[in-house]
Amino acid sequence: MSEPAIIEQNDVRSLVITVGELRLVLPNTSVAEVISLAPIAVQSDVPPWHLGRMSWRGQSVPVVALEAIDGGTPAPDFGPRTRIVVCHALAGEQVADRYVGLRASAMPRLVVVNRENSAAAPTGDRPFVLAGMSLYGESALIPDITALASEIARIETPSGD
Repeated sequence: MSEPAIIEQNDVRSLVITVGELRLVLPNTSVAEVISLAPIAVQSDVPPWHLGRMSWRGQSVPVVALEAIDGGTPAPDFGPRTRIVVCHALAGEQVADRYVGLRASAMPRLVVVNRENSAAAPTGDRPFVLAGMSLYGESALIPDITALASEIARIETPSGD
């Protein structure tokens, strides 16, 4: 019988999520579920990166295209490999949604992030990014899901003017 793999305390089990040309890294604990592309109800008067809302486990979840977050155009659907990564948004006074869906161009892959395979890297001043990193020599971003959920709440709330 083989010995079980030992995970060091500094290791973080994570998902690498490909979104067009971007690579995002999120700890497994921040992801609720990865699902196939579901129907998305488009909303009016929202930025192009806000694709709309989908139904997931009886809840209305906002879905975003992070490749368009800094003024770019959302990529068309990525085809049958498209996935929605449903992420936990830390609840706060400004966050109405407990979850945010990130549209991904393929099934995320599991990795273990540690000091040996990662290093800090610049973010390029992208909005809704906590940090940049190099993972196995490739650039990646750590998204700020809570800030993203707060912004979604802000843009979806009528201004009352």
